[in-house]
Amino acid sequence: MFTHRSLSPTARVIIPQVITGPKDLGASDLICRYRMNYFRSDYLKQISTSIKIHSEKHENLHVVFVCHSMGSVIFSDIYEEIKKIKSKNSFQVRSIIFLGSIARRTVSEKLCGQHNFINDVGQKDFWPVAAWYINPLKYDPVGRFGFGRGMVIDRIFEVNNHTSCTEMQHLEDWVVPIVEDEIIKMSEISSKKTYYNRYRMGHKIVWTLLPLSSLYLFFSALGVV
Repeated sequence: MFTHRSLSPTARVIIPQVITGPKDLGASDLICRYRMNYFRSDYLKQISTSIKIHSEKHENLHVVFVCHSMGSVIFSDIYEEIKKIKSKNSFQVRSIIFLGSIARRTVSEKLCGQHNFINDVGQKDFWPVAAWYINPLKYDPVGRFGFGRGMVIDRIFEVNNHTSCTEMQHLEDWVVPIVEDEIIKMSEISSKKTYYNRYRMGHKIVWTLLPLSSLYLFFSALGVV
């Protein structure tokens, strides 16, 4: 999360604020999400404290949220609570930026508003697809294929994987200009064949065969088949 005050080009303070997640986040959390309530409350507490501190220091506080991977899912979950924080503190959300996101496509409906919503897509990012295959009820591969909706600015990067979008080069070239001056640079690739339909077909096959094979193994163990 980046917060900054913008009274004039010469009277501007850029404040980077990192919201940290659990270091022991693992595959079980991705699949079962049994600790999600704790994650949400912890993130919300960090964000609320940070905004309160900086809004008291700066009259004209502007906020840009930059969320990576699972952070985009948790941010989407607590967005309504963040709006309540806004009613108690004076600040303005300028932009929301997703990097390597695994959030559901439907979150775009509630996250789009009077601010920019940018989604950086990595064409070599495997994890959004993996999360989607593991738990299709909770995740979508928007970090790999984009939201594909006019209200969201999908920026496609051919060489980006799940970590390169958080490296200094990408942040300096593509994220910092939005934070500093609200300059949204567009990637050279505006649209590209992504084979999304092939992945969707594979996804349907997997989730059709999985329950059938599970039933077959169950009845085989009982000696029915």
